[in-house]
Amino acid sequence: MGKKSKFSVREKEKIVLRFLKNEISANYICEYFKVNRYVLNKWVRRYCAHGIVGLEDSKGWAIIKHKLF
Repeated sequence: MGKKSKFSVREKEKIVLRFLKNEISANYICEYFKVNRYVLNKWVRRYCAHGIVGLEDSKGWAIIKHKLF
């Protein structure tokens, strides 16, 4: 069982959008928010592929559910 994220979906979205708009660097995000680079890259990939639904913590179920409905 995975552990629950310390960030809400909305917080992740704000971080990812600021990163994608080049407002803040990956290094800054990792240091300031205490997330590792792998986590940031995962958020960005999921957001780009699935939008805000991709940032939910349900181990892929939200993405599958989104595609089904």
